[in-house]
Amino acid sequence: MTPDAVIYRYLQCISAPSLDRALLGKIITADADLAQRWFTVLEIPASQTGLQQALEHFSDADLRSIARVQASAVTPTFGSARLSLDLWQSVLRTAWIAEFLYREFDQPGVEDARLQMLLASSGVQLPNDASLSELSEYRGVDPQLLEDAAFALRVFAVVDSVETERDAELARQLFDLEEFAYQRLVDESERAADAFFAELGLADAAAEGGEPDWSHKVWLMQQVSAAGAALKKTDSLLELHEQHVAVSRSLFNKPPLLLALHHEDGVYRLVSDPSYCFRQDNQASTIAGLARSQASGVIGDQPDIAVVDRQLLRLLNAEEALITCQADLLLVTDTDDDIDVETAADLYLGELVQHLGSQTEIDATDEDNDSDLEVFKTLEQARLREIVHEANNPLSIVKNYLHILELKLQHLPDTQEQLQLISSELQRASEIIAQARHIPDEVKVPEISDERVDLCEILLGMAELNRGAAENLAVHLSCEVAVQSVVVALDGNKVKQILTNLIKNAVEASSAGTRVSLQLLGAAIRSGRSGVEISITDQAGGLPAAVLANWGQQQASSKGEQHQGIGLKVVIDLCRELDIDLDVSSSSSGTTFRLFFAFPSN
Repeated sequence: MTPDAVIYRYLQCISAPSLDRALLGKIITADADLAQRWFTVLEIPASQTGLQQALEHFSDADLRSIARVQASAVTPTFGSARLSLDLWQSVLRTAWIAEFLYREFDQPGVEDARLQMLLASSGVQLPNDASLSELSEYRGVDPQLLEDAAFALRVFAVVDSVETERDAELARQLFDLEEFAYQRLVDESERAADAFFAELGLADAAAEGGEPDWSHKVWLMQQVSAAGAALKKTDSLLELHEQHVAVSRSLFNKPPLLLALHHEDGVYRLVSDPSYCFRQDNQASTIAGLARSQASGVIGDQPDIAVVDRQLLRLLNAEEALITCQADLLLVTDTDDDIDVETAADLYLGELVQHLGSQTEIDATDEDNDSDLEVFKTLEQARLREIVHEANNPLSIVKNYLHILELKLQHLPDTQEQLQLISSELQRASEIIAQARHIPDEVKVPEISDERVDLCEILLGMAELNRGAAENLAVHLSCEVAVQSVVVALDGNKVKQILTNLIKNAVEASSAGTRVSLQLLGAAIRSGRSGVEISITDQAGGLPAAVLANWGQQQASSKGEQHQGIGLKVVIDLCRELDIDLDVSSSSSGTTFRLFFAFPSN
């Protein structure tokens, strides 16, 4: 099975702000398990060039989603046997010998020789690769029977005998290579393999003081990735900070301090309070020095360090802190934590950088924040953020679904119903975005809709539209309706907004292999009123106590934790507007949101 160290580097690669497809391809083809999964899914023969071309076909978002699904399949489970990094390197070193044998005899196919031999020696079979099947078929045959056999079969016989130390003997028998000539090839392949391991960040750790606890690093990366999934792309430092405070509590004992570099004056400012700041060229500040070199380091509250550094430590209420820098963001993290703080802080800051678009500078002037203009500006910015957020939901659904259709259209000519669903979502997105064009002069009481919509039809449609996103995350999404039709007088687009947010939150919060269940009960009674109930249930581990305590308050808009933020605020507001009862129950086994639609009284 894939070593923890390889899984960690693979996850690092697909989580990086800038996705390096060339590096991803090298990691995939260096591990037999990962390579087998990718070539099987892509339905192509084992080929370095073929893989790279396939990776270029996907968008970054789709490639990350597919890669995470593959990672979940090779990630360690409790008690599972894993290859050590040393043994994994040993297997790959053997495959490198094959490449140098191809080079020695100037044979075609040298670019795929190492990959083919790695897969064959690991017993991998691919349905679309006849040459790989042939290597497996003749594996272990008497070397005397390989005279004049295909070059690849003879090479495989040599490399497959390295473990029994007969490789030099077979190299002479099958290729007429003297022992000194073969040993030269082996030495060259060793040097190439060492350079390759260094390039992947998987060089021998023993020489550096012992191999790290890779399984803990993999676990930690999964936790950071889960937390990062709660972050939303933003151009606002203040909004990013709000998300950061909520999300980081699940990773660290206390939220780290977040500072941002303002290029117009070269000053790092604390996002939550710009009065705490230091110049980038401050020679006395250890933190400023680390920021200039984009390095990490630990500082302690000592009398001989710069006052600005000590102020930040005391603001964090820490005796010692880790400083982590990436791009224009800087993180100050308390080192008194049970986790590997250095790894966690570096991974987490990478998530923050990835979710911050073009940095919006903080206005540190002393303008009157209570002026009518400032109040209007604040309210309007909040409204526009909600509109943009709501536009992104259906558009992201369409994007995921189009990807599925792109694959299905080759074999399924009848796609009219699916195309109608996509068209409907595109229209809904256009209507939501159009709202940003109009600034209301006054607050208006929502009008009662006379539109008639079928809740069963809407729920089934929302399930179908979210199925693609669920499949990309290896989450099983099911939908069950107890009746054929439930017609109510409500704004259908607003009902879809409510369901989209709740279903999307449930899917994104779920781990691979878990289930999200949608149900519509045909008859329900609440407070003496009859109606129908829709429930959305996940197995994501439950909501934090702080969220459960305040989730129903309209002003609670903290972001980042699963099921909270702008999306939940929109759900609450729309439920109030449409007179839909909304409640939530949550435990360690999962969370259920229930929507009660009352029938009008006679």
